[in-house]
Amino acid sequence: MEPILIFDEKKAKEDAKELKEKILASLKAQLEEVRRKRERAIGPDAYNFYWQKEKELEKEIQKISTFPGV
Repeated sequence: MEPILIFDEKKAKEDAKELKEKILASLKAQLEEVRRKRERAIGPDAYNFYWQKEKELEKEIQKISTFPGV
């Protein structure tokens, strides 16, 4: 006889919300570090590199922040 698996939707949503918060916290920390590096960048190539990374992280944070269902 196979074990019966019970799906706890409330627990799944709580876990998903917790994971989302951890991911957002990590991305925000990365964003702050990239901003600090951009401010200290020497030369336009380095500045542009960090500026691009900053924009990518901001876009990713926005995408995850508005993720439906969590």
